[in-house]
Amino acid sequence: MPRKAAAKGRAAPSASTSSSETAPNAASNNLTLSKDFFPPKASVEELKSRFKIAHRILKSMEQTDSKTGDLHAFTTTLVSDRFLKCPDKQVKLLCSCCLADVIRIFVPSPPYNNKELEVRTSTM
Repeated sequence: MPRKAAAKGRAAPSASTSSSETAPNAASNNLTLSKDFFPPKASVEELKSRFKIAHRILKSMEQTDSKTGDLHAFTTTLVSDRFLKCPDKQVKLLCSCCLADVIRIFVPSPPYNNKELEVRTSTM
């Protein structure tokens, strides 16, 4: 069951935050971290907004949350050329923040290998 958002739009602290948790500011939209988190034809402003929501969710997650399938699908989405080669620098920055959170959550077995990260991040 999703946790309720605390005051001022912050996620309530939790010992176990699920990747299917709804975004703190978007509970009415029922946004979850999955491969469909970013709409295919989203504007740059919509992408920025979604990345900020994703970052808030990811930074509140614990390493035990890395076992969910939706989160694995989301991690694959993050390394797509759509975001890493986006002309908007803020989209790239927000994507990088989410990538850092994903790596932290998945330690010691990140969802990306060294070669994959090297190739992908060199395009940024």
